[in-house]
Amino acid sequence: MYMKINDGMIGYFIFGLNAIIDAGESISIAEASELIENNKLIKTLQEKYNKYWDWDVLEKYDDNIHVRLTDYIHYIESDSYRKFGIENNGFLIISSVATQIIVNGDRK
Repeated sequence: MYMKINDGMIGYFIFGLNAIIDAGESISIAEASELIENNKLIKTLQEKYNKYWDWDVLEKYDDNIHVRLTDYIHYIESDSYRKFGIENNGFLIISSVATQIIVNGDRK
């Protein structure tokens, strides 16, 4: 059982990803996809990038974030974002997908 995430907390997630990106951090697109597929994104953010953002707040939404991002995994794994210039930073693609979740307004 997981807690449903709302737009405000997805926004918080996006701000955290953007803080990581702003600090010059990046992961490959393959790693981004793997973290989502294996439901290890929030745990990895907590362990490796906690100096940039308080990821513990999102722990209770971990499963729901995973479900939502998994619904959009085809965007991460395909070339759709590369067409718009996102080729090198998996964090940027995840941030873009999270933004699209808010825009679409659909929740599970």
